[in-house]
Amino acid sequence: MSRKCREISKSGIYHVMIRGVNKQEIFFDEQDKIVFINLLTKAKEKYSFSLFAYVLMSNHVHIEIKDNENSISKIIQSVATSYAIYFNEKYDRVGHLFQNRFKSKPVENNNYLINLVKYIHQNPEKARIELTQKYKWSSYFDYINMRKKLVDIEYVYNLIDKDRNKAILKFKEIHKKIIQPDTSEDILEYEIKNSLDYEEIIICIDKEIGIDKIKEIKRYNTKEKIIEIAKLSNIKGVNSYQIAKILDVDVRIVRKAFKGMSPEEQKM
Repeated sequence: MSRKCREISKSGIYHVMIRGVNKQEIFFDEQDKIVFINLLTKAKEKYSFSLFAYVLMSNHVHIEIKDNENSISKIIQSVATSYAIYFNEKYDRVGHLFQNRFKSKPVENNNYLINLVKYIHQNPEKARIELTQKYKWSSYFDYINMRKKLVDIEYVYNLIDKDRNKAILKFKEIHKKIIQPDTSEDILEYEIKNSLDYEEIIICIDKEIGIDKIKEIKRYNTKEKIIEIAKLSNIKGVNSYQIAKILDVDVRIVRKAFKGMSPEEQKM
């Protein structure tokens, strides 16, 4: 079946979402997020585009971008490829990090543009991770603190109100109310389910090998660890790094245990 062509935006503005393959996490610590933002900044210096909003979540990224040279694919691939190389080297990992094709949706009117900025910023709050105003890995603080290096805040502020002080007050007020996505503008298309949370993973591990093994397994020899961990390879929505962290074992041991999985599953 042929792949559907990417819809071209007449305005040049897109809502882009990049997510981890098999819903795996793509950021494990703050340094990972700093690296991604730096790569996005370098891409902006290289390509002619405007950035209106972004948010970095554990297993996906939302970006609102204006492509001025019809190079949206080059922009996103440049950032994603560079970040995947960094990530794989840091975590001794092989295989794809991101879903093969990023999602993009044209943004063709100013009302949608402003609502999308709000929607992107409110992702952490809707996921019950952090309040919009406190989550540090979105462009919300770029607007509030007037940081202009990466995000083109002037464009959005001018759409809200020509008076800068009024625009800032309205911007804050707009963000106080959680957005109800307008399905006619397909915002809901970009909602995705997160990976299993900690409690869910613990329940799955308990079901497969027993809760007592979580504390005991780190005292096993390597061969015994591999035998037990291999029993966890059929848990959906979890990756080797999460298993390694919970069991307090080397991630390389987990990967060895998972070698019996399919090639696609091993890429998680």
